[in-house]
Amino acid sequence: MNNMKVLHNGSGLDKLIKNSPLSAKAPFIRKHSALAVAACLIFPLNDAIANIEGYNFPFSEAYLVFVDNEQDVTSNSNDPNDVSNRENRPLFFWAKNGSYTLETRALTIYSPSYFQAGGETTFTPLPTDSVQQGQTASLSLPQIVLGQSYVSEREPNLFINVIGSGNGDVSFNARTISAYSGQTNYISLYVDGGNLNNNNETQLNVASSFNIIDSNVQASFVVKNSASVSVGAGSTSNSTAQLNFSKENDRFLIENARNVSFAENLSFTNKVKNLAVMGEISDQALIRNSNFSVGKTFLFGGSEYGDVRGTDNAFLQIINDEGVNAEFNVGSLVIQAPSAGNKTSLLVGHGANVKTSSPVIVQAQKEGATAQLLLGDTSSNEGFYNLNAPEVQLKGPGDAKVVFNNGHTGDSAQELRIPIVGNGSVEIQSGRTLFTVPTGYDGQTLIAEQGTLILPTLNSVGQSSIVDNGELVYTGVKGTLQDKISGTGAVSFDKNANVTIQTDTEWTGPTNLRDAIVTLGTSEKPVLMNSSSVNISSESSLSGFGLIKGSLNNEGFLGIGNLDSTETAELRVGKDLNNSGQIVLGNGKSTGNKLIVAGNYSGDNGHILFNTFLGGDNSLTDMLIVEGDTSGRTIVHVNNLGGPGEQTLNGIKLIDVSGKSDGNFVQSTRLAAGAYDYELKRGKGSDSRNWYLISDLTDKTKPDNPNNEDNGGNGGDNGNGGNGDDGKVIPIVRPEAGAYIGNEAVVHSLFTNRLQDRIGDLWFTDPHSDKNETRNFWMRMQGGYTSWKESSGQIKNRTLTAATQLGTELLSFSSNGTNRFQFGWMGGYGHGRTKSHNPYSGYRAIGSVDGLNFGVTGTWFQNGTGREGAYVDTWLTYGWFKNRVKSSGVESYHSKGLTGSLETGYTLKVSEFDTSEGRQVGIYFQPQAQVIWSGIKTDNFTESNGTRIEAVGKNNVTTRLGARTIFHLKNQANPKYEGAQVFIEGNWIHNTKDYGVTMNGVNLKQKGVRNLGEFKTGVDSRLNPNLHLWANTAVRAGSYHYRDLSFMAGLKYSF
Repeated sequence: MNNMKVLHNGSGLDKLIKNSPLSAKAPFIRKHSALAVAACLIFPLNDAIANIEGYNFPFSEAYLVFVDNEQDVTSNSNDPNDVSNRENRPLFFWAKNGSYTLETRALTIYSPSYFQAGGETTFTPLPTDSVQQGQTASLSLPQIVLGQSYVSEREPNLFINVIGSGNGDVSFNARTISAYSGQTNYISLYVDGGNLNNNNETQLNVASSFNIIDSNVQASFVVKNSASVSVGAGSTSNSTAQLNFSKENDRFLIENARNVSFAENLSFTNKVKNLAVMGEISDQALIRNSNFSVGKTFLFGGSEYGDVRGTDNAFLQIINDEGVNAEFNVGSLVIQAPSAGNKTSLLVGHGANVKTSSPVIVQAQKEGATAQLLLGDTSSNEGFYNLNAPEVQLKGPGDAKVVFNNGHTGDSAQELRIPIVGNGSVEIQSGRTLFTVPTGYDGQTLIAEQGTLILPTLNSVGQSSIVDNGELVYTGVKGTLQDKISGTGAVSFDKNANVTIQTDTEWTGPTNLRDAIVTLGTSEKPVLMNSSSVNISSESSLSGFGLIKGSLNNEGFLGIGNLDSTETAELRVGKDLNNSGQIVLGNGKSTGNKLIVAGNYSGDNGHILFNTFLGGDNSLTDMLIVEGDTSGRTIVHVNNLGGPGEQTLNGIKLIDVSGKSDGNFVQSTRLAAGAYDYELKRGKGSDSRNWYLISDLTDKTKPDNPNNEDNGGNGGDNGNGGNGDDGKVIPIVRPEAGAYIGNEAVVHSLFTNRLQDRIGDLWFTDPHSDKNETRNFWMRMQGGYTSWKESSGQIKNRTLTAATQLGTELLSFSSNGTNRFQFGWMGGYGHGRTKSHNPYSGYRAIGSVDGLNFGVTGTWFQNGTGREGAYVDTWLTYGWFKNRVKSSGVESYHSKGLTGSLETGYTLKVSEFDTSEGRQVGIYFQPQAQVIWSGIKTDNFTESNGTRIEAVGKNNVTTRLGARTIFHLKNQANPKYEGAQVFIEGNWIHNTKDYGVTMNGVNLKQKGVRNLGEFKTGVDSRLNPNLHLWANTAVRAGSYHYRDLSFMAGLKYSF
């Protein structure tokens, strides 16, 4: 200062006013001297002059440098003693509005020192951190070193404040800042841009080294509100900045800062405990909404010397508010706990955006040390954890871990997209976390009660063991589960997972299948599941061998055994089973499988499928064994594994109940084997708790025995029809038996006919017959209704038939002028339908036949033109038939073959007379005989349920003996009209065989058809020489209520 007066040991105050910048080469702080300049005040301050021009300075008896009014002041000295405060007076530098530069090698501080750039008032950082913006200012100092105090009552303290301005830039610049252990009570660096919208720069710049290592009372580093910090930008070596805060009330707060950067390395530690609640925001260790960068390594929790100087907890929180994308960007990140008892925690919380090009290292260097990377907090709802690094490495003999938290619930989750490797542990504390890439760490994975870990691949947690006290979810996984899982939490499988479990499970919490397939063990090595409950959703299935220790709730599919094994399977449920889905015992290939429920069984309209060899009482079958009670409703399905069907006495036991049996087990559909139907029924008397398959009618009204109404003898040729009143068992016969029998009867009789059926009465012959010409065409239509019973007497059968035949004579001639030979052809189509109903079982069946027929005819008349004499008629046809039987299923089969007939008769005139009305009446008697052979063969086949079907009736011979009485009426007044005939006819018909069916060796047949009586009547008229019409109806009756009613109409036209 060229015009500056120096006061030495003075007591007054001189003022120097200068409008130009000041500079001084001479020392300006001398003991008790004081200097006042309007632009720059440089003086020691005592209590009497503590208030200078309205400013209240924080220290009394201080050395003061105060710059205002936009002045630019530079001072330099090569004597460090001249720019220090060895006399233990406070040192105060304030560039309020202007700039001040001190050029010297170092500024060594031995007593409380205060440096402020900017601000409208002086400011000591308090918990409220409230400042008032000032003007443009710059304060530049050399190396700042805190040295030992000369006077014990004066500890060296360091306060650096940089307060932003709305009018211009504010900066504090130093080559270095160094404060080492035990040398200070307070260290505070406070950089505040004033507000978030401040576009001017507010900066703390440290060109080279930056070291704050311990303070005796408190250390504080605060950067706020668009402010910036730059450290090491002027360094030429691989330097490391050190911020070691060792007191519990120390503060490291970077909030809404524009940029905080360390050009080289940063070693940072503190003594701040972790947050009590992970959703809170720390007021001691926080980087929030701020760009933070370290050019090389950021070492948190330790130092390059491997010593944390007494700290036992270190904590730092990194977060961004919603809509803020500030970055935490470091060359490499090391989280380190170097000593036993140390716990270092770096929290990458909600919204954080952490980037590093090197693996993140989490290192617990000693046993008893804990280093942990905390990813997320309870406010995190992002799609993924924004940690961008190649991987996370867990190291050291201590506890190195990664801890996850987030606020996701329901189906959402926060994703981890980088692998975790090394030796350590992973903890899921809260929320839902999804590992999208496999990891390879050794150690333990702990899922807390409020946490959910979702794994998209099996063995995603490397070689670690899993302690699950929350929920572990395997989503979409495929393969064999090898993870070692324990704990009281739930294990769930979803998203089309397909998992095989081959070893006993240890977790005791629920196991949930949600859209998943899980297979347990093998027959040689069943699996024990220690789960308290197993829950199978409607889209899921569980199958296999073993024991479920807890309860089971089945809404989907439960399989006992599996499809790939033919071994007998057993699955045991240790507690209750609730079934609203499907349970399938075995693989559909073997019997003897068991589902054992140690607790209670409840059916909620669920289904159970048993495999059973349907035979007698001792047939092999699957079983449901309930050691407790049963309740609810369950639908039972039975798969017959080749059982032929037999009569049962007590039945085949399917369900064994030890406790109270209130459950209702309902048969799903008909259960047929061989000739019999089986029904699911409770046992009798003391055995009523259990459920059986029975094929008898012992609990129903017995039908009339078709064979012997007096003593109820055997039903059927082989005795399978039942034992009547003397026996204990009457089997339930399937109604399909009636349908098969009805079809067989139809194919053998549908196209059988007699001579008069084809040509009407014998003497209404072709008008051209005397000329050996054949010019006629005939057609007949016939319908019938038959009611009958089969040999068991249980089934009511009704058969309807309809057939149409047509033909013509191809050749007609006489060998002697009197007789006549006629040869022709015929063909036809017919349909038959049999309805069969067993009222004891309630089941019905329908048989149907569609047939085509073609053949030839030949007839000889003794008197070719007269009314009397003998005749012989024969025909031979071939038929094709398509047959169906429909009940619970549909069976189709075919028949085909030849049928032939030989018929003869003789016509005698009994009487002839004329009536008073002028009509001529002739009475004729015609005995007849006919033999019909049927060689039609019906296919043998096996039903879809395994029953072998064989038709009975081929080569049956039908013999008919009868006579017809004819009344011929003719009007003499009309000689061209040949008149009409009315006839009555009676026949005895005998069949050599009963039409029937054999079902798995059990023969059932149509009853009452061996011997039939027939009454027939009709009318026959020739309306003119060319047109001939006839019609008749017939009734047949046999034993066992066999009844048949038929109607036929025919016409012949000659031309």
